[in-house]
Amino acid sequence: MTYLPGRRTAYQGLDQLLPNSLLRVQPGRPGGSAPRVEHERFWPWRERVGTTDVDAVHETFRTRFARHVELLAGLGRPAVSLTAGGDSRATAAVARHVLRERDGFAFTYVNPRDARTGPAAMTDVTGAGAVAAQLGLPHRVLRWRQPPAGGTFDVLHRRTYAPLLPSRGAAHAMWADLPKDLVQLQSNCAETGTTFVRRRTDEPLSPLRLARMMMNATDGLEDLAERMYGGYVEHAQMAPGRLLGYDHHDLFYWEQRIGRWGWQKFVDGDLGHRILLPFNDRVLLETMLSLPYPERESKVLLRRLVEEVPAARVPGRRAPPRPAAGAVAVRPAAGTAGAARHGCGRPPAARGRPGAAHLVQGVCRAPAP
Repeated sequence: MTYLPGRRTAYQGLDQLLPNSLLRVQPGRPGGSAPRVEHERFWPWRERVGTTDVDAVHETFRTRFARHVELLAGLGRPAVSLTAGGDSRATAAVARHVLRERDGFAFTYVNPRDARTGPAAMTDVTGAGAVAAQLGLPHRVLRWRQPPAGGTFDVLHRRTYAPLLPSRGAAHAMWADLPKDLVQLQSNCAETGTTFVRRRTDEPLSPLRLARMMMNATDGLEDLAERMYGGYVEHAQMAPGRLLGYDHHDLFYWEQRIGRWGWQKFVDGDLGHRILLPFNDRVLLETMLSLPYPERESKVLLRRLVEEVPAARVPGRRAPPRPAAGAVAVRPAAGTAGAARHGCGRPPAARGRPGAAHLVQGVCRAPAP
């Protein structure tokens, strides 16, 4: 996986407009004031309101999420990108009726190399296929493959991503094998409202802290941190007072993992059809983030969606037990290594060892976080 961390871009002198930020441009006047460009955070726009009422939050979350899914699925022929993971199964559970009504389907892509070398890739495919069948949805399996050199997709992809070309096996599979009138429901961003970053500390934000958060490391990276995240805290306006009670771990995941890595998946889909995100709704995310950390870590809202639709469960997989009434889950203490969850079947990044990432011509090349 290739991506540019922090504020880095492929062009000298060009900065990035970060997620949840806006650009204010004040034109200059001949013989008068000079042009002025300001980068400003606009979200959060109100203080976080916390609650422990899981039932009330779930009702609000379920209603809004269902309406958003229905809205997006109505913009074309819908399809859900489905794996055996909980986020996409929750989307499929909520979208099942509109998918069936509008000739929709589910799809999963697989890299043949991964299928040969380990069981995780095929577990995703077989689990997704079983869930799709239980939901009454057709299921397609897309095979990762490279495009013919000099062909239409090869030229399209190179011109879109130049000068830095990411992996394109999945992008080519979607472009070649999916209908062009498709509206793809992609479940990225769900982990903004849960707890993707599990190693949470009270350590002040610094380039080194941000680099370790991005790479899921507990030490090392001193030689790369400034190059990766120098000036980022100031540019992103991540001072605690500006975040209005929201946890910087959650916003960093949203604005860096999605903003610097996840966008490639969205562009990959856009090359051949429309790709839309049911979880890409600030009010929905505010609703999810209103719960305490333990409930978000257990993914209580997504788990309940799946529990309400038994067909969305992977056959043979036991449903996780609900916490007993009054039970208290413990958030990882400062400096401790909490469990890490790695989406999409990717291997975990190197943990706690120097050299887990390196920069080549300004590009961060590392195991997918």
